[in-house]
Amino acid sequence: MAVEVKQLLLDQITNFTSSLVHKAVLTLDGIEKDYDIFRTKIENGKVRKFVYLGSGAGHVTNARLIDNARRDLYISDSNIAKTEDGLMIVIDINISVKGGVTR
Repeated sequence: MAVEVKQLLLDQITNFTSSLVHKAVLTLDGIEKDYDIFRTKIENGKVRKFVYLGSGAGHVTNARLIDNARRDLYISDSNIAKTEDGLMIVIDINISVKGGVTR
């Protein structure tokens, strides 16, 4: 039996997932700091959150996306050396939907 997940379902799940994200929390030189989401791009089951870090050098070792109740939605260890110039970090969330029928 073939199962077809419609694009509408994938689009709705992707949009809902994106709407949950309130802020990013980055660990820079061992100190956690909140950052606003600079930009969001949603395309083909992928949510991309862009986070801009201004001037000042440091080392980013962790990136989290949180909801408005500060609950973790996404956590990723990282190893990014930041120079004095600004830095744009892009966090990708890939959405995949599979279906099936059981009895």
